Amino acid sequence: MSLIIKPTSQTRLVKNKYKIDGEPFQMSQFEWRGTLNEGELFYKFKYNLGAWKVKIAEIEDDLYIVDYIYAGQENSNIKNIIEKKVNINNIIKFLQW
Repeated sequence: MSLIIKPTSQTRLVKNKYKIDGEPFQMSQFEWRGTLNEGELFYKFKYNLGAWKVKIAEIEDDLYIVDYIYAGQENSNIKNIIEKKVNINNIIKFLQW
């Protein structure tokens, strides 16, 4: 079954706005980091039970103090979400980075 990511009220804040610099670095099973717009910005993605959240900051240390933006929600039942392998490329494609 293919999971579809639905937009949220905050998706417009990040969709089509940035250019990802390269493959994100996986920090844990559910967190990734990287840079945007040729190193001008840092980002951190977090996946939690179907919810994709992202933090964006100009300074990497500021990622600890800025709030997450609720970028997308996967449309599936909780059992499928828990059992699946999380793929960061799904949210990157959805946001068109």
